[in-house]
Amino acid sequence: MDEGVAAVVASAVTGGTAVAVGALTYLATRLQSRTEHMLWRSQSRQDAFAQWLTLAGELSTLAREALESPTHAQASAIAGTGMERCNQLMGLVTAVELHGPAHIAKRFEDWILATAVHLDAIKRLGDSVPEGCREHLDEALEKSEICLRELTAAAREALDHPTRRRAGRIRPASGWLRQ
Repeated sequence: MDEGVAAVVASAVTGGTAVAVGALTYLATRLQSRTEHMLWRSQSRQDAFAQWLTLAGELSTLAREALESPTHAQASAIAGTGMERCNQLMGLVTAVELHGPAHIAKRFEDWILATAVHLDAIKRLGDSVPEGCREHLDEALEKSEICLRELTAAAREALDHPTRRRAGRIRPASGWLRQ
């Protein structure tokens, strides 16, 4: 009789251990897949920000060169190249929107539009630019360059602190673990 009770207890302990091991394996697998996804997403965000900031730096340089060009033909050509760069940057805003955060994507888009307006003004003004207008454009481009530095800092902050949630936190499970 004692042997029978011992066998029942042993099988219950073995079954309980198997269920516990199965549950722990399931949780570890979920944690690993979530961690891998977060790493992929972080890398994608970093790539999108790096591409955008590289092109934005080039665009900022083009805008400055266009304003300081000695002839209207050179300024117009440089501004045209800058407008093409604006179109490329607007395409990258979508990638930044996808990977977030949304407020960074909005600031990126606003910066592109402001720079495009400045380039268009440089392109349209011609050789006879009133001095006050040139000073206004110069001041606007300086503000744009400061804004780009602030955007770089904001992007760096977003990369350093992507979310407020802890990476290893597991949300309530679905299926049999929830029951």
